[in-house]
Amino acid sequence: LADRGGKDKGEPCPFWFTPDVVLFRNYEIGGLYQIQVEFRNCTGISRRLRVLPCKSAAFSIKELHYDKELNSQRPELVGLDPLAAVVAPGLAAHLVVQFAPSTLNDENDCITVCTEIGDFELPLLSRREQPSLKVADPVDCGCMLAGNNIVEMVRIQNSGGEGAFRLIVNEDDPPEDYFYETFPNTDLNLVVGSFSVSPASFYMD
Repeated sequence: LADRGGKDKGEPCPFWFTPDVVLFRNYEIGGLYQIQVEFRNCTGISRRLRVLPCKSAAFSIKELHYDKELNSQRPELVGLDPLAAVVAPGLAAHLVVQFAPSTLNDENDCITVCTEIGDFELPLLSRREQPSLKVADPVDCGCMLAGNNIVEMVRIQNSGGEGAFRLIVNEDDPPEDYFYETFPNTDLNLVVGSFSVSPASFYMD
């Protein structure tokens, strides 16, 4: 009989995970991304396998699928639980991990893989290179006469990942007279006192 405490005694997991870390990169909010995972029985006897769903709402898993040889020759090994199976030596079970991000922040979760010798974790990660903006500071508009307008171009450089941006005022000490405005076929403007900054929202690679 299998020993559920085998993991605590140093026994290795009876399944090889491929990949051993599920990593999503270069994703966008609202997208749906998938990675297939294989659990291959690397022992000499049939092994039970059960997968527990992840906790994060961003990750989800589909039901396990098995090597066709296993299903055709041993249909009695396929039970009613869509996330559980008995896998013959050398054969594998497969599932699909889905990732539906609602934020561009990093996510960390795991799948718990239950075996006859203990439970093992398969990490689920999302990693996106964060933007890194460099803006000319300060912006010097020079001298001007009352009633005149001066337009000063400001160079913004992004040395990190792509992203969407919006200009805001200092939340710790906000000015009294600021607002956003937009007109047909124009960009969003941020108006602070006598200054107007446009575009106040933009996307950069």
